[in-house]
Amino acid sequence: MVSESPHVLKNQKLNVSIYVKAIDKAGNERLVIVSPQNEALWWNDPAIIILAIGALILVVFGVIKWLRRRDL
Repeated sequence: MVSESPHVLKNQKLNVSIYVKAIDKAGNERLVIVSPQNEALWWNDPAIIILAIGALILVVFGVIKWLRRRDL
């Protein structure tokens, strides 16, 4: 992507790394990685929350099944 300064970032949350690659007319390249200022926390990821809830449901059903089998 050819850009001019300043370039507006699509991700305004600044929660992921930003990769900036500059190439001059001579073909020289430079890559700079800017670390996130507002790093995303693991519990803010919906996929992880869904997996955790699913695991909790499996554990609860397993305990209920174990208790029923134990009473017989």
